[in-house]
Order: sequence, then structure tokens, then C-alpha cells
Amino acid sequence: MTPEESKPMIDWLQAQATRPEFTCRVRWKPGTITIRDNRRTMHNVINDYHGMRRYMRRLTSGPTNPV
Repeated sequence: MTPEESKPMIDWLQAQATRPEFTCRVRWKPGTITIRDNRRTMHNVINDYHGMRRYMRRLTSGPTNPV
């Protein structure tokens, strides 16, 4: 497909992926843990934790290449 032909499909996919019913918003409190699969999710950080420290640890498990 040319860029012009594929643009409507890309726009539709992006609109679908960002619909509120397909998103997850975490309400953080002490002890909260989240796990996500970077191979199957889109990640968009919203900096709404001013004055708080964000601690992350990355873990790789299983095959690194999608099957």
C-alpha cells in the first residue's frame, strides 16, 4: 500500500487503540505493582506523580523473539 492508501487504516487503528475502554489507568498507592508485556502493549507515561519517586524494574522472561 502507498502511504496515502494506508493512512485511513493507520488512523483507524490508532483511534481504536486509544479508546478509553481499551486503556488502563492505575491509581497508585504504596505497594502497588503493575506488570505489562511490552510486545503487546503501547505505553504512554502521564507525569501526574509530581514530588513522588517512580521506581521501575525490568524483567525479561521467556523467548525474546515473538513466536
